[in-house]
Amino acid sequence: INFMNNQELVNLLVFDLNNEYKHMMFYLRASVEIQGLHREDFKEFFLKEAAEEMNHVAEFSEMITYLGGEPKIDAVFEYKSGQHPTDILIEINRMEQEVADNYTNRMKITSLMENATTAMVNLFYEDQLKHSQMTAWEVLKMLVKI
Repeated sequence: INFMNNQELVNLLVFDLNNEYKHMMFYLRASVEIQGLHREDFKEFFLKEAAEEMNHVAEFSEMITYLGGEPKIDAVFEYKSGQHPTDILIEINRMEQEVADNYTNRMKITSLMENATTAMVNLFYEDQLKHSQMTAWEVLKMLVKI
């Protein structure tokens, strides 16, 4: 079995930190650009998600720092979904499912580790997976009603 060193773990965490940052920016932008009858409800949901993503950015930054790394954000934010609620929700589902799948992979990698540090990283990813997957599922429910 090939075990990862701290720098390799930091590299994965920095990649994921950048995704969390992009998601935060996506939700913020969607909150101001959303159009339509239920704009205020969607705006409230997007702002709540942006705040949660900001917390994730902080959590990833802390974890990286604990491992001796530097929490660098090099993300280039590109907004693609438009102003219609359906388009935005479809993009949210795609991006949240993508990171949930990434976190599942990270959990597989960190479950092979044999020390407390990587066990903590594994638990950290478990929490991140839970949030992203629940958001993806919640958005699917929202799409049924549009």
